[in-house]
Amino acid sequence: MDLSGNQKIKDVDFMADSTPPEISCIEDAKENRLPYTLYDFSGLKKVEVFVNDKRVACIREFDDINRYASHIDLENLGIINI
Repeated sequence: MDLSGNQKIKDVDFMADSTPPEISCIEDAKENRLPYTLYDFSGLKKVEVFVNDKRVACIREFDDINRYASHIDLENLGIINI
């Protein structure tokens, strides 16, 4: 209870996440597809994928806000010999 007689009802936890998402799995490219998986345990808000300094994807909606898995289609980017 504070000096005015107000009672504490519940605690509020606040956390600031300054840790960037992790790329924890980049697999071997097969048939010109490069699979990858991203994790952020505080939640993904946006994922931007760059290849050779060019943004090739921007994702803002996730089925699982902590994990995103996809692939880069290298042949569509003109990368055919890896």
